[in-house]
Amino acid sequence: MAKTRARAKGRKDTSRFLGLPYPLLDSPDFRLLSPVAIKLLIFLAYHFNGSNNGDLSAPFSRVKEWGVKSEATLCKALKELLAK
Repeated sequence: MAKTRARAKGRKDTSRFLGLPYPLLDSPDFRLLSPVAIKLLIFLAYHFNGSNNGDLSAPFSRVKEWGVKSEATLCKALKELLAK
């Protein structure tokens, strides 16, 4: 009954949430990532929905909406993430 009341009153937010754990933020590898690589990591996490594990992609046509300017930059950021 509490769930129904919370939703009826507009107090229940049913949207997804992306939490970044402190061990990730404290890791030296994460701190050395370029801003584009961090943006790409968040893009990939944004598109993870729990049922597409292993099928995450970052095509330039979709990533450019997030501010990546060129395919070379995207390729460099992908390589950087894979290396770290």
